[in-house]
Amino acid sequence: MGGVSSGGSLVQSASPHPRPTCVIMERMVPKALSRARWRRQVVRLLLIAFSTFPAAAEVPKALEVAQQLVEAFNRHDPEAMAALVANDFELYYVGDDGKASLALTGPEALEKEMTGYFEAVPNVESKITDQVGGEAFVSFREQIVGGASSLAVYEVREGKIRRVWYYPAEP
Repeated sequence: MGGVSSGGSLVQSASPHPRPTCVIMERMVPKALSRARWRRQVVRLLLIAFSTFPAAAEVPKALEVAQQLVEAFNRHDPEAMAALVANDFELYYVGDDGKASLALTGPEALEKEMTGYFEAVPNVESKITDQVGGEAFVSFREQIVGGASSLAVYEVREGKIRRVWYYPAEP
């Protein structure tokens, strides 16, 4: 039986199955490894290589969007804040009794509310601490710099903030 060398000439082979001879493959695949064993080894090496690199989406989408909203808040940019929320956006304030009351709905209402807020409190700034993120929900403690903090829960669907719940502020 014969095989074909990289130069195109026939090479005698003891194997009943002819295969092309390639200098690079000969160096990469030790003769002791069967083709199936070699494939398993390549798969193992690829799995190891990919498992050591952080995933491209390591930051959950919900957390990323919530962080963008806080950044827009810190820039005092109500228009950018409104662009991050869904058309059916709802903002809730949770009372000390645990009951949530709807404060506003829609991006336009958020933009109007935040415009008035920034005019009333021109130096306000917020920071996120103690964050936990997932696919659709993110929670964190949002603290007004020099002021109180509140637990916030954001629901994010299709890259837009759908609902936000703010819990009672604490010193």
